[in-house]
Amino acid sequence: MLRERLPERQKKLMGPLIAEVSLAEGFRRSIPIFEQLGMDMKVVALSNQGQDAVLEIQRVCPYRELSAKFGFSTPCQITCDLEVETIQEAFPEIQGKILSKLASGDCACLFKYERETSSASAP
Repeated sequence: MLRERLPERQKKLMGPLIAEVSLAEGFRRSIPIFEQLGMDMKVVALSNQGQDAVLEIQRVCPYRELSAKFGFSTPCQITCDLEVETIQEAFPEIQGKILSKLASGDCACLFKYERETSSASAP
């Protein structure tokens, strides 16, 4: 039920940030939002070979402790996995992928998002 509304919320939140700019620029604009949630986000532009691409790096996961209290082995299925799916539903031209997870013992959560360069004014 709640999941049904997530793509629409994502469009309202991220749509204005990524419209007519590269994904890297749009994701940089979202950093203050993530900081308010207790995250430490970095953005790396990856645009190459006709793809507007960005690497989102999250070095802090504020949900790990909370998810353990509710009996989840990791917060990934209720946060990041859902977030990537929601972005792809809200923006079908964007492909998202989780490359690493803090909850799996990696040093950071890494997300890669990409779309064809024609979808934005990417470098």
